[in-house]
Amino acid sequence: MIGSMNRNRRIGAILFAGFILAGWEIYSLYRSRPESSELEHHETGTPSLFGPTYVDPQSCPQEIRAIIQKYAISTTTIAECQSEEFSSRGKPIKFIHLAYGFGLDCPSGCIFSHYCAVVEDGKDLPYAFYFNSKENILGSSRGNFKYADKSILTGQRHRLSRRVAAFIKRNRNGAFRWCRLED
Repeated sequence: MIGSMNRNRRIGAILFAGFILAGWEIYSLYRSRPESSELEHHETGTPSLFGPTYVDPQSCPQEIRAIIQKYAISTTTIAECQSEEFSSRGKPIKFIHLAYGFGLDCPSGCIFSHYCAVVEDGKDLPYAFYFNSKENILGSSRGNFKYADKSILTGQRHRLSRRVAAFIKRNRNGAFRWCRLED
């Protein structure tokens, strides 16, 4: 009986030590994760184990590459870039969507900053946007166009705005869904 009690104590001590070591290992792994401020300077464009997939900005249409350059957006953090061409008064006018920045909450699908604009004669006219912190390329006091100063949203007053809105509505689940004005 005394021998089996010593054996049970030894097994208990071994299990206890195993739990302590496992706990320390989990704690160490958690502490070694990069902080968000470190992620902003990450060079590879993939800020987490569940990180987003970024595209090569050279694969983006020229009008979007010009916006990337104009606003000095990191070329390692371009998540999506789409452009749709419209014609007005015999000249092409583009409507663009750019998703960029460090993806937030990537295990749930990554949340990026989004910028939608009408591009005419090389000038971008903001239509809609959602900016994550520190990625506000327009300097708006609000990161969501619905609460921003409406004078910034010159693309919503463009002569093509109704055609753009109809295009977005027809493609409401596509890449331009972030450009919708209504909920």
